[in-house]
Amino acid sequence: MRRILEKDALPYWRGRPIESITSADVVERVEAIVDRGRPVAASRFRAWCSKLFSYAVKSQLRPDNPARGVEDPVEPSTLRRDRRLGDDELMLVWQAWEKLGYPFGPLFQILVLTGQRLREVAQARWPEFDLRTGIWTIPGARAKNGTEHRVALSEPALAILATIPRLSRSSFVFTTTGEAPVSGFSKAKGRLDKFIVEANGGQPLPDWRLHDLRRSFVSGCARLRIPAEVVERAINHVSESFGGVRGVYNVHAYEDERRGAFEAWAAYVMRLHSRDSGRPAALLAAS
Repeated sequence: MRRILEKDALPYWRGRPIESITSADVVERVEAIVDRGRPVAASRFRAWCSKLFSYAVKSQLRPDNPARGVEDPVEPSTLRRDRRLGDDELMLVWQAWEKLGYPFGPLFQILVLTGQRLREVAQARWPEFDLRTGIWTIPGARAKNGTEHRVALSEPALAILATIPRLSRSSFVFTTTGEAPVSGFSKAKGRLDKFIVEANGGQPLPDWRLHDLRRSFVSGCARLRIPAEVVERAINHVSESFGGVRGVYNVHAYEDERRGAFEAWAAYVMRLHSRDSGRPAALLAAS
């Protein structure tokens, strides 16, 4: 139990008050473990988190157990999640983000334009960004796989960053206090879902999570005929394209190709946005 929590909880939650950990935080960690091909380990992580938070509830350190409602990743219904947002769904969510405002609105927009992990975006600091060259460098200490990662920022992403207020003496890009990165993603998604229902004729967006935005980026790039190895480099994900011997010898960074991928995907999203601007969001049938 200690090994599991020290590997997958402490590096991400260390220093946070226990009452600040949300269900979205637990889901994010569970899905990250599943993404590295370890659904059983993810299930154990969820179980031990639940025990930890149950103890915290009994000790009156927090009012509820945020792991209790999280799906077990080894159940057949959740073992392989492939949810991604379609074009109309993505634009419905994008319009809701515009209503949501700072910090969560632009945070989620950067999330979909770059395909990076939620925590890596949420904890971004201004010194990581070179806005002149359009490069965001995620240090290895913050990257999930421990490897420094350079993200080529598209013009729409740079435009969004240019609108973000900078709190005095704070290095965090997305913050409400200036002293810590933004948190409370489950509450923000709850507000977002209310905007979606209002814009969508009373219909919610079916069974979607913030992590699905990363999957939407990947599948969108595939539709744009961007090679899988370029997309994997773009999202700092190591899998079959760079595993084993091939991963040892294929050290090409694909920097030009990655920039092209980010620009192509952002241009596609902006075309969808231009198409839908000035008209009500498309009604989506719940399914």
